Amino acid sequence: MDDFRADVKAVLTPDLELSRAVDKLAKAGIINSPDYWMEGNYSAENVRTLLIKFAGRM
Repeated sequence: MDDFRADVKAVLTPDLELSRAVDKLAKAGIINSPDYWMEGNYSAENVRTLLIKFAGRM
């Protein structure tokens, strides 16, 4: 039962670090779909594209 509670808490507790990072990237115009990134179901190809786009801004 404790494992179940921990799993539920992990799902329901917002990841503030991720939220701040996603907000920052969206405000900078690096990403245009913050909800997609907050869901955490991104593909390796999309992470690759994000890294390339981010590096291009440096």
